[in-house]
Amino acid sequence: MFPDEKFEQRTVTLEPSDRLLLVTDGVEVTFGADIATSQQRWHDELTARQNLPAEQFLQEFAGLIDTPTDGIALRDDLTMLVLEVR
Repeated sequence: MFPDEKFEQRTVTLEPSDRLLLVTDGVEVTFGADIATSQQRWHDELTARQNLPAEQFLQEFAGLIDTPTDGIALRDDLTMLVLEVR
């Protein structure tokens, strides 16, 4: 898609119970139009659910987004993927 773009490569070793969360940029605007405020708010929402099982984590976060309130509204496409090491 971006043939001339340079991307940094890293190797990370994940241990049992570690998670890798991948999100598209839609999450940045879901929690408000102001990116700085929105980033802090979605970070807080993710952190509040960090100890939940992966499936419940995604269900609760999806429920939060699917019920637009208090400035939360889906303004762009949003994809989240949680990889959990067992």
